[in-house]
Amino acid sequence: MYSSAFSAVNSIVEQSEAEQASEFVTTLRNVFSTRVLLKIIFTILTIVITFAVAKVVRNKLLGYLEKRYTGDSEIISVITRTVNIAIYITGFSAALGILGLDLGIFMWGIWFGIWFTLKTFLVNFIAGIIMVSQRTYHAGDLVKINGQMWEITKISALFTSIEQFNGVVFTVPNINFLENNVENYNTNDKRRIEIEVMINFKEDVTNAKKVILTMLSRFPGILQAPEPDVLVEKLGGDQSGVLLVVRAWISADDNYVHLKSHITETVNLALKKSDISLAHPMLEISKAELV
Repeated sequence: MYSSAFSAVNSIVEQSEAEQASEFVTTLRNVFSTRVLLKIIFTILTIVITFAVAKVVRNKLLGYLEKRYTGDSEIISVITRTVNIAIYITGFSAALGILGLDLGIFMWGIWFGIWFTLKTFLVNFIAGIIMVSQRTYHAGDLVKINGQMWEITKISALFTSIEQFNGVVFTVPNINFLENNVENYNTNDKRRIEIEVMINFKEDVTNAKKVILTMLSRFPGILQAPEPDVLVEKLGGDQSGVLLVVRAWISADDNYVHLKSHITETVNLALKKSDISLAHPMLEISKAELV
């Protein structure tokens, strides 16, 4: 009696194990069915093709950009990185779609999460693209920010390095160049230098202007179109004299500070050579003050 019961239990156990094994084999067959295998194969191929396309496009794009933007390594770097990122996102999205994943709400959730998490990063990255693609700023440009003069030393995807004349270097987010008022002295191919000169009242203004203009016409580095000119700004003031404003144009590629200093020094020497004296501070003393 016990023997037959034991045999029945063993039979049930063996049948259950056989059913479980059969279910496992069926599950494996379903997982590795032809359709699923094809999806996996096409997904892998899509990823491989994505990397291949990104590499080919990058090389072709580099060749084109290097011809069009010769010397502008900033714009070349930003554009190639942006295109590569777009290709990778498109390729991996397509690969996930092949696997049957619903990318609708999922992808929107990812994009919103990325935006709120990396908002500052993305804003500065987009600002960098605008800066270099519009060719508004370049390395070496002289700019005025909040009343101070700076030289742009490097434009990267997120930040721009600027340097003062004393050698102090700052790294600022790219968005600052779009949100704030920034004066770029290298936007045009030429820049105007203005120098104030106060000559004595007794001097002949016409002769002084002639001396300065003659010097400017011979000075290397000063453009003759537009022509240099000398204007009478005002009379008197703190000093007893006539204020002249010397205006001359130079190339934007020249060193503005050094050239202005050199021109100012040369104007002073030209006036001294022609015996034209500069004005000096005047002090009036009345008799009442002497008592």
